[in-house]
Amino acid sequence: MHYVSQVLLCYDKVNTFTLDWFQPENSQEHTRTHEYENMDTPVVVAVHGLGGSSEEAYLKRIARLCHQHGWRCASFDYWRLDFAEFRDLDIAIQTIRHNNPSAPIAVVGISAGTHIVARYLQVAGKASPCCAAILQSSVFDMIGEYQIIKSKIHHGGSTAVAARGYKAFVDTTIRKMAERHLKNEKRNRL
Repeated sequence: MHYVSQVLLCYDKVNTFTLDWFQPENSQEHTRTHEYENMDTPVVVAVHGLGGSSEEAYLKRIARLCHQHGWRCASFDYWRLDFAEFRDLDIAIQTIRHNNPSAPIAVVGISAGTHIVARYLQVAGKASPCCAAILQSSVFDMIGEYQIIKSKIHHGGSTAVAARGYKAFVDTTIRKMAERHLKNEKRNRL
């Protein structure tokens, strides 16, 4: 599934992020650039999980289902290693609202992406232009969950094996996210 990237300026006015608009599989190449503005068609904004991107198979499945039901789907492709930072998501949603003033907007957070969506909703409240929000596979306390995973390693058996595997995944993913954050961060470092 293809997407068209809309590059937006971050809240810090230095960095950028992309809002990736998934295109219907039957769309023509020349129509892809116009999928994200001046339409009444509803929009779903998907926020990926830990270390993810718009390339995730689960986001493409969500986009495909959205298109089958007449909705457009955009992936908020965040790169920051800060799950409490919601202001770029706010910019993405406000941009969608500005470019599509009468389109209903829904936001879907998946796994670690639920942190960003929940924080956005907490701050935006009723001022959010979103008519619906879904938090799928939520983990609201990542540090607490990580501690639980570490404690299960000492239980032995299949629980310990699964915990070691998941801890290795989280450790590797967080390291990659830190590298991605440093690569994308354009502000001066102290």
